[in-house]
Amino acid sequence: MVRMINSKKSKGICICVMAVPLLNIDGADTFLKQFLKILEPISKKLYVIAGAFSQSDNEKIQVIGNTKGWVVTKSLPARILRYILAQLRGSLDLIKIVRNCDLIILYSGTQAYLIPALIGKLYRKKVILVHQGSRSNSYRIAYGKRWFGLGMISYWALWSAEAAVFHLLDRTVMESESVIKFLGLDRYRKKLCIGDYCYIDTDLFKVEKGLSEREKRVGYVGQFIEKKGLVALAKAVPLIVTDCPDVKFAMVGKIGSTIVSDRVEEELQRSNSPLSPRPVLGAIPRICDVSRPTARVSRSG
Repeated sequence: MVRMINSKKSKGICICVMAVPLLNIDGADTFLKQFLKILEPISKKLYVIAGAFSQSDNEKIQVIGNTKGWVVTKSLPARILRYILAQLRGSLDLIKIVRNCDLIILYSGTQAYLIPALIGKLYRKKVILVHQGSRSNSYRIAYGKRWFGLGMISYWALWSAEAAVFHLLDRTVMESESVIKFLGLDRYRKKLCIGDYCYIDTDLFKVEKGLSEREKRVGYVGQFIEKKGLVALAKAVPLIVTDCPDVKFAMVGKIGSTIVSDRVEEELQRSNSPLSPRPVLGAIPRICDVSRPTARVSRSG
């Protein structure tokens, strides 16, 4: 991305990052925050249009139109209406600051953001898409045979919008070569580049010990929030240990919800109780909260 900007200008460019309104849940903006950290060294100003994005203490970052985040819904009409309204609202926010921007980056969920892409080109700005999957394909898979044909209509509408956006873009950052082939995007090859910024560097992190040589360990790394299924994992621990007594467990991450972490520990303590028909004994998971410098490390039971 940086190569698209003149080297003299790259020391202080103004960038606008657009994303669909983030879900109103703890940690939903984690990846966007990490992406902004990557952009920060080459920018003098970062405008963020992403709905309920938490305000930053960084003076470089300015949140535009900080609106309420989305709530998860399975209703297709509601999702279509919400996506259209989000795009219109984001476009109005973009118009307010587009003259100040050198670069517009369409980030998470914006593959079909045709109006913002048009605004960017009308103002002769560079427009980049960070591709994170096909929204049209996700609609086709989820709703293709439902809602009396509305699912397929929404798929074709999104597909058309995505195709138009691809034609307008100056560059698209793809996840990998295989994604390009899978989505049939070879015709845009001149505009595509592979972005490995969000992946593990396998030159640094690589397999050094064969699978048969390692101890048996089940690990979880991530946030302690309801939708991750940690309570279900805790309930499964005694069942796993019954079949595999030498297995070890570890749960590491930011405790986003103390209610969830407490429920996990309660379930583990219940499993390790002498009254339990299958006590877990020494296999109780180690729980570590990495959200604070003095992180809590505990072993239930």
